[in-house]
Amino acid sequence: MTPAPRQGQWTITAHASLSEIWAVISDSANLPKWCTFMVKETTGGQERLGARRSCTLDTGGRQGRVHERCIEYEPPRRIMWTMDDDTLGMTNMLDGLAFGFELKPLDAKRTEIVFEQYWKPRTLAAKILAPLVLRRQMSRTNTRLLAHLRDFVDHKLV
Repeated sequence: MTPAPRQGQWTITAHASLSEIWAVISDSANLPKWCTFMVKETTGGQERLGARRSCTLDTGGRQGRVHERCIEYEPPRRIMWTMDDDTLGMTNMLDGLAFGFELKPLDAKRTEIVFEQYWKPRTLAAKILAPLVLRRQMSRTNTRLLAHLRDFVDHKLV
């Protein structure tokens, strides 16, 4: 796990089994299919500890690339990535940026999906912006990300 503090945790319930959701999030090739509002392409494939991927993002009109590495891989329950670098300025502002999913089966056909994000401000500007803008903006993005994932697995679009 990352040494940076947790900045947020978001939860949603999907009407899909643990294995169905794990199949989606543990293969990065699926990322542009369910996270259509942000991820345009990825070089990743089946995840494993230490696996690296690059993603092309469009964050509200700003396009860039991120380079990520899988830092936790506990099938079929938990997976985390760290952002090693990017062209959008995130790693310049935030230290220890990491994020991932934990899956909690509620029954055979419903699963709670928990998304967590960790980071600490790296610069004075980030320290000022964190409580005013960054946490709120990331919360909106992460809530949307979870809703897209839930809708994707609920409608069996895999």
